[in-house]
Amino acid sequence: MARWFVSYCPHLECNWASPGDALEIPCFRIHPEDDPDRWIAQTNPDLPPEVQEESALIIADALSKLLGE
Repeated sequence: MARWFVSYCPHLECNWASPGDALEIPCFRIHPEDDPDRWIAQTNPDLPPEVQEESALIIADALSKLLGE
């Protein structure tokens, strides 16, 4: 089984007051090393980015250990 990785995949929210500007909302996804499109979880974008990243890294590490590298 592949190792599990974390990717930064922000959501973009359109700013209707200024159409050229988009607000980037941080979000992280957990996926197998060899298939980033097959992500199994993502963080809550309402949480601070640091908390999201740390949580995603913990999940990826746990999956790697649980399922074998």
